[in-house]
Amino acid sequence: KGWYYDPRGWIEVDGKGAVLQDVATGHTIDITGSDVTIKDVRVTLSGNNFGIDLRHTHNVTIEDSDISSPYAGPKRLMVGIKDVFGDATGTKVLQNNIWHTATGVQVAAGLIAGNYIHDFGYRPGDHVNGVTVNGGTIPLTIEHNTIFVNLSQTDAISLFEDFGVEANKVIKDNLVAGGSYSI
Repeated sequence: KGWYYDPRGWIEVDGKGAVLQDVATGHTIDITGSDVTIKDVRVTLSGNNFGIDLRHTHNVTIEDSDISSPYAGPKRLMVGIKDVFGDATGTKVLQNNIWHTATGVQVAAGLIAGNYIHDFGYRPGDHVNGVTVNGGTIPLTIEHNTIFVNLSQTDAISLFEDFGVEANKVIKDNLVAGGSYSI
């Protein structure tokens, strides 16, 4: 209830309070509903796609899931979990395993905790980021994650001011390594 396969090629989760659990898919999971839980899901996808994307949502929890591409090279997955418009609030990204992506998690607000983000994929021109934020003042906590960037470029955690000032962000108790900059 609250989700369906869209014949255009993705899983749509649009129901308030929907739960998507114990599903394995080769398609993007697009979340437009609020108060949604994604749990024990396996997304295996490649190319310039997002594993799970959020669009104008509130209070979404993504937990205990695997998000990856079978390829580490040019067919890597672009982003594991992405807040497309940067306006999702109350997002929780908890205890996920994310690999073979150019960016693991791109979320501007909420909680990113206990995730294992590693073995990044790379296509020439990529910026490789474990967790990245592009600006905003809504609180975000990034804690207890393990992020290993196996490439020599970009970072494990980044706070960029592409779309506005960065404020109210807490980064604590993470294990990070690699990239040109760890943070």
